[in-house]
Amino acid sequence: MTLTEMNVYVCFDNDLDNVFKAIVNNNHRWNGWECPYIHSDDVIKLLKYLCVDEEYYKYEFDGDDILFMDIWDDTHVSRIEPTMKNGEKYYYFGNEGFTFEKARLQHEDKSEL
Repeated sequence: MTLTEMNVYVCFDNDLDNVFKAIVNNNHRWNGWECPYIHSDDVIKLLKYLCVDEEYYKYEFDGDDILFMDIWDDTHVSRIEPTMKNGEKYYYFGNEGFTFEKARLQHEDKSEL
């Protein structure tokens, strides 16, 4: 992890019922949104959150890689490969165009990683 990276939880629209353990780089954002590496412990939870009823997205695994697909564009498949950070596996979701934000948690048990 670099000096500008930090362990956080991220979410969408301040939805504190659905937070995901992540690493973000404070110097790398997209239109003001976080570009997180999602911890492998939370990646399935995130994929299920994004792919509810496969209304917009679907996913499958190819070994350790995630194939992430937009159901409206059969030709677009993102391959999200795992990355090791501090000896743990993360998946970079910063290139997918999602509006992640740091979760502003009020519960002490989730505020520290």
